[in-house]
Amino acid sequence: MTHASRRHPVRVRYILKDKSERETLIYLTLTVNGKRIKWSTGERVNPKQWSTKTRRAKVTARNVENQQLNERLDRYGHEALALYQDWQLDSPEALATFSPDNFKLELEYRLELKPRPQIEPAGGKLDHSDFVRFAETFRDLTKGRPGQAHSTWKKLNNHVNLLREYADLRHGGTIAFAELDELTIDDLKKFLFRTKGHSTQTVHKMMTSLRKIARRAADRDLMDYGYKFKNWTTQKYRKLPKLALSRAELDKFIELDLSENIRLERVRDLFLIGVATGQRWSDYSKLQRKDFHPLPGGKGYRYRIERQRKTDHTAAGPVMDWIVPTIEKYGYIGSAKFDPPKISGQKFNDYLKEVARLALGEATTVTQLDGEQKDYAGTVVPKWSVVTSHTARRTTVTLLRSMRFPDAQIMRMTGHKNPIQLTTYDNPEDEHLAMEFGPELDAAWSRSK
Repeated sequence: MTHASRRHPVRVRYILKDKSERETLIYLTLTVNGKRIKWSTGERVNPKQWSTKTRRAKVTARNVENQQLNERLDRYGHEALALYQDWQLDSPEALATFSPDNFKLELEYRLELKPRPQIEPAGGKLDHSDFVRFAETFRDLTKGRPGQAHSTWKKLNNHVNLLREYADLRHGGTIAFAELDELTIDDLKKFLFRTKGHSTQTVHKMMTSLRKIARRAADRDLMDYGYKFKNWTTQKYRKLPKLALSRAELDKFIELDLSENIRLERVRDLFLIGVATGQRWSDYSKLQRKDFHPLPGGKGYRYRIERQRKTDHTAAGPVMDWIVPTIEKYGYIGSAKFDPPKISGQKFNDYLKEVARLALGEATTVTQLDGEQKDYAGTVVPKWSVVTSHTARRTTVTLLRSMRFPDAQIMRMTGHKNPIQLTTYDNPEDEHLAMEFGPELDAAWSRSK
């Protein structure tokens, strides 16, 4: 970094296109190598509602939409600064090939305002010697590809590693393209079910990755890819319901006195923060002070996660009163020192089951196994034994839906992009469902006479 850049750190500013207009465009500006880049955010604002001091929209009780506008502007600025750093625009080498138009285009790609063109990965060649090596080089060349979420690549990596393990154990380390027939794929499925113990949903995802790789191989005339191959790699699976806590069960977690067991208390509290925010473990275990914000007029708090770790989606919502003492205790808000519960995912699930056993006692639930052989009847197990870190997110969706909150609002809070995804999380048990809707059904039946 140059001396000049240390004295004058790069900053994002916002300006209005025309202050004489009733509603005008907002531009993001960034100075690179002494030249100002000006990019239209596409956002509009009434100049009378714009603060020249903060360079943000004024937030009032009558105009809370401006708060959401400011959050979007913050996101644009965050991405612009991240792009500046990623492209190392404080170095002479990067500036030699710098293009403002390319910078603005890449910013729009990152903000998902424009779809990124799909291009063949550069930096190497695909190995055509056999299907397994082809899959491995395909995986390696797509790592870090622009526009691809890390979670997507991670899933592909796991599937290619399983393919490699199968080839080493059953095929002497190699599978020729011509050998990828019905018998080989059927044997691969048996390996996944019987040797690895995977569910039908995992095998389905593995087959999806296999088809993706096979399509690339077929594009290079290395193998046939058509109806037969699709039929061989089809794996039907059921979306099985998983545990979500009822309101009464959640209250038992909240009321549990763990003051003499700090380890379990911190685990329980982190789980409750997950319920309150509706996030995945990867997000609620990493929350920071910057993710919580006071509301105007001292009317509580809200949370906002700019980029969820699995999907890069934004999630935002109100902080409910019942969780405020907990997040104050760990310094997420307030004056206390920031000391969040920190624990590995594996230990967290083990310890959470200890907490669940204390809270739920001898309660049972029915769980269905979904492997090579279908378990339609289900198996009765202690309820505490199936509580996991992800139970928090399922509980949030189930309870909010039971309270008749609109899906659009729930999706803003959880970061989901599709209402269908909410349905897979909304899993009230039969008993809770009957207790919840039974009185309504009886009343409706009486009115229909």
